[in-house]
This record gives sequence, C-alpha cells and structure tokens, in this order.
Amino acid sequence: MKKEQEERIGELLERYFEARTTQAEESELRGLLHDAESAENFPAEVRLLFGGLEALSAERMPEPAAERQTPCPAPVRTLMRHISPWWGVAAAALFAVGIFLGAGLLRKPYCYIDGKPVYDRKVALQTTVYFDAFATLGASEQMVDDMMETL
Repeated sequence: MKKEQEERIGELLERYFEARTTQAEESELRGLLHDAESAENFPAEVRLLFGGLEALSAERMPEPAAERQTPCPAPVRTLMRHISPWWGVAAAALFAVGIFLGAGLLRKPYCYIDGKPVYDRKVALQTTVYFDAFATLGASEQMVDDMMETL
C-alpha cells in the first residue's frame, strides 16, 4: 500500500508540475499532503512549497475603508441635526461674493497714472494733462522737418 501511495504521489506531482492536473487531482494531492502518514512520502521541498502556497491562500486582503463604517460621534450627530439648511445657502452666497470681489484684485491695470493703477482704457486716454509737456517739443519737431527738407 505504501508503494502504491508513493507511486500515486509521484504521478500526481509530475502532472502538477507539468500543469496537467485537474481540480480533483489537486484536491487529492493536498489531501495526501495533510495526511500524516502520506506526508512522509513527499520530498521536503514539495512539503515546503505546498505549505507556503497554503499560507498564501489563507491570507486575505483587508476590507476597504468604504466597507468599514465607523459610527459618527454623538456630538457631531447632534450638531448636524441643529444646523439649518440656510447656513449652506449663506455659505454659498458668501463664496460667490468672495469670487466676485477677488476677480477685481486679479485684473491687470491698463496703465499707471501718478503711481495709481488705472483699469479703464477710456479714463486713461482722457487724462490729457500730461500731454502739455509735449507742446514744448513742437518747436524741435519743426526744426527736424526743416532739416529733412534741406537734405
């Protein structure tokens, strides 16, 4: 009987390592390995291999955080019941006002007049007081025209 069992184990191991065993044959092989008498007929390397594979198959992934539900603490539940839905509306309105006001701060000025930023182009172009200094250049412009004509 021991000889037949050794032959059967050898045949199953050969088929197993060639990846030709059926599920029933693999179950038989594992059963023989768990039997104390027949386990002696397995080589030490095979017992080690199957022991490691069995240990790996027993491991389980930790359950995802979504499946683990931690209860909400009682003070938080009480607070959530007393918060009015209007607070949400007020927070959204405050957020919108903040965005609207913040957008003005992010704009780039059209130009600077007297060190102050001017954002409106029309206002900047209507500020003509600074063009008076160019009037004194009119005479030199005439001189350049005269020189161009003589050349």
